Amino acid sequence: MSTVGNSTNIFWQECSVGKAERQKLLNQKGCVLWITGLSGSGLSSMLGESCVRKKKPYGTYFALIPYGLQYLYEALCTNCLGKSTLACTVGRELHSKGNLSYILDGDNLRHGLNKDLGFKAEDRTENIRRVGEVAKLFADAGLICIASLISPYRKDRDACRAMLPDANFIEVFMNMPLELCEQRDAKGLYKLARAGKIKGMSFVLTMIRLIVNGGYNIFYLSFTGIDDPYEPPLNCEIEIQQKDGVCPTPNDMAGEVVTYLEEKGFLQS
Repeated sequence: MSTVGNSTNIFWQECSVGKAERQKLLNQKGCVLWITGLSGSGLSSMLGESCVRKKKPYGTYFALIPYGLQYLYEALCTNCLGKSTLACTVGRELHSKGNLSYILDGDNLRHGLNKDLGFKAEDRTENIRRVGEVAKLFADAGLICIASLISPYRKDRDACRAMLPDANFIEVFMNMPLELCEQRDAKGLYKLARAGKIKGMSFVLTMIRLIVNGGYNIFYLSFTGIDDPYEPPLNCEIEIQQKDGVCPTPNDMAGEVVTYLEEKGFLQS
């Protein structure tokens, strides 16, 4: 019998089928891939945690109201390769190899598990703590859990690492410069902004004030990397970055991650 947090008189229930048995059944080893990165590592991640999304069939539309003026931008993930793109590509690659994985996407979790949290520092910390606990359960179930979040604070990521045996927490740092997003600019948004044809793109370089009307909640948000810090990993297992000024393709990035898992023996029990 023990006391944990605010819970008293609780018991840890052991079962006859444990992690080893589940891993043998799945023929793989459970672990957590934690994908983190600067807000400029992909357009989707640059906007995703700082905007209210309206889902559309062929993309994600972001309602942005910087400086009290309303703009509507269409931002597809093809503008730059973000954390969610990498997570989905890794998941697809593992599936094709017969390995079971599950993606914990930061935005998706805010639709349910974390919908009561905002973006203040203490809310971000609680957001990451909850995701870490869920990721630990998936790893214990024998799955390869892929967590895709900005997760800006190093102490929060380290706290999640401490929940698992160190070798089972694999931090993937998407170290992509903002300039790379502008170079890729598949939808031409940056080009239009440079030409002065789109106003308000300065949200990339300045603090965002996002006021959403028409049935949505009202938010005041800090922008990670500008007025809210992003603390890069000090000892990540995998670092994804451009090579010779060229951004790797999704398949190349996923291949690097999957190769790491293979070499470390996670893809077999």
